[in-house]
Amino acid sequence: QYEKYGIEDMQYKIRDELIRRKNIDELIPTFEKPIDAYQQEVVAQVLFYIGDDKLHSIFKKFISGEKSKTMYFCLNFLAKRGDVQALKILNDNYFKYGVSSVQWADTVQWFGKYKYKPSIPNLINSLDAASLNLVGAAQYSLEQIFDGPHPKFKSISDMKNYFNKLYKEQH
Repeated sequence: QYEKYGIEDMQYKIRDELIRRKNIDELIPTFEKPIDAYQQEVVAQVLFYIGDDKLHSIFKKFISGEKSKTMYFCLNFLAKRGDVQALKILNDNYFKYGVSSVQWADTVQWFGKYKYKPSIPNLINSLDAASLNLVGAAQYSLEQIFDGPHPKFKSISDMKNYFNKLYKEQH
């Protein structure tokens, strides 16, 4: 029955099944002592999507400035919960984790939710990104950091100029 699936399809099915089972007590030891970097990356992603608060201390002691997908999922888990150290590391390594722009847009919204002001230059630079998901997340975050109301923008250039002006007024 498995011949009809490609290897990538099987990987997603396994990941989704692990997420569905939510057995973090078995996954945590695998994350902490994986057989290889790929296993750790997949388990980190599964744990991220499970989202159990027990993982906070596990991911917190693991984080560093390393730019891997494993690190990304650990940092994003923490950033989603407002961890300032994670927000700082993600901002310092903005869009350097090899994840899709859709996934990175998920991260960008945490900068706004937690009003992480050091991210403002990166957010402004993202306003003319090729990915509309990233543009939207950057705009959302800037609008959260700079209390509104904000005007309707006629162009990306107008939006960038507007937020640059607000940023310069604060510095």
